[in-house]
Amino acid sequence: MSADRIKTDILKHVKSEGYLPQKPKQLAESISAHDAKYPDFKEALLDLMEEGRVVLGAAGTIVMPASRSGEKRDQIVGTYRQNRKGFGFVIPTEVGSHEDLFIPEGNNPAAAITGDVVRAKVIARGQRDGKAVATGQIVEVVERKNKRFVGSLQRTGNQWFVLPDGNTYIEPIYTPDAATKYIKPGTKVVVEITEFPTKDEAAMGVITDVLGKEGEKDVDLKSVIVQNNLPGEFPEAVKDQASSAVANFKLDDARH
Repeated sequence: MSADRIKTDILKHVKSEGYLPQKPKQLAESISAHDAKYPDFKEALLDLMEEGRVVLGAAGTIVMPASRSGEKRDQIVGTYRQNRKGFGFVIPTEVGSHEDLFIPEGNNPAAAITGDVVRAKVIARGQRDGKAVATGQIVEVVERKNKRFVGSLQRTGNQWFVLPDGNTYIEPIYTPDAATKYIKPGTKVVVEITEFPTKDEAAMGVITDVLGKEGEKDVDLKSVIVQNNLPGEFPEAVKDQASSAVANFKLDDARH
């Protein structure tokens, strides 16, 4: 297979509608340029990169440059926000470059979580209430933003996992190390993701801090501090004021 033919095959595959970013060896296998032909593939790929026709994306994957990846208006880089019901939105990084992109449940094969910077593609356009509406699919996580979460430790059989609070991440984070920490189910903990989720695998993590039982003094305050990446130490007067605010919020919430 000639170098020009390999380049053509690489570009055709990377530009294709269903392409999900692949590392070089995966890409070589996809276009049948592996094994003995891999050195030729590698040389052709390096030529394309030097020419700026393909670039390295997240985790060493091969992607098209933003300015060349099809029609620019159909490729969006932005921040992902997920709803507890499963759907989400991508808010473009470049203000005014595109309307927010609606991501239906099931259109997140890259397993992005709220706060991640992602690359998404538009798969449908329409109108709703006189406004343009675009629907899309996430094709790549460009940068992971959140890896520490607060949640309740749970156990089902021999499986230990944390159910995160709030809407930032809504799936369980499995924590095998909990079995050796003598922590009771229902305890509020801080978990740090060590393996981010994929399309087929749940997130894995380790417990880095035990906050206490829900409702105990300062547990809610500590949760807010971790969730918002705030400094860990505050003057006592500030802590008392924050604790009162949390209590009043809960009371108002209960009334409504």
